[in-house]
Amino acid sequence: MGVFRNRINVMLMCLCLGLLWGGCPTAPQTEEKTTSEKKNEEPTTQTEQVPDASTQPETTENEPVVDKASAEPAQGEATNEPTKEPVIPDQTPTETAGQEGGKACTFNEDCASEERCECDEKTGCFCRVGTRGTGKNGVDSCKTSNDCETALCMEDSEGGYTCSGPCQTDADCESKLPTCTTIAFLGRVCIRKQP
Repeated sequence: MGVFRNRINVMLMCLCLGLLWGGCPTAPQTEEKTTSEKKNEEPTTQTEQVPDASTQPETTENEPVVDKASAEPAQGEATNEPTKEPVIPDQTPTETAGQEGGKACTFNEDCASEERCECDEKTGCFCRVGTRGTGKNGVDSCKTSNDCETALCMEDSEGGYTCSGPCQTDADCESKLPTCTTIAFLGRVCIRKQP
């Protein structure tokens, strides 16, 4: 029994020292068991008790142990970590409303009946509440796109400006804007005859 108690004491001491210094003393030599004691004992395997890693903080020899709960700042306390900005979805002119609201548009027909398609160089073209123009494609003169039923005012062959609009072929266009062609971001529209 004395041998068994001695081994337990050595194991406990080893465990304590192992936690503190990372070392374990060699077991002291104990008295030799007689062969009759060895026969009566059941074979046992000696296992070293290792501390549970999930409950012990991971440290190196020179690193101090810091309690994470006490290291966190209290509510309202300043931290050195940068603040996280909220994620804002991509806001391209075709996906968002203009300054006064409304969806992106090319022509008045892209908007609700009480809205017209208004464009400016900074924000692009968006549907906004307002009275639509009445100028006809290739027929009526215009000063701004708001003068035209389509919301498109183009330079004509005579040096002035005429209401334009969508087309499929030249047959859909009138004399002031006789050519149907594809314009980037607009599609096929009536334009002046090219020199």
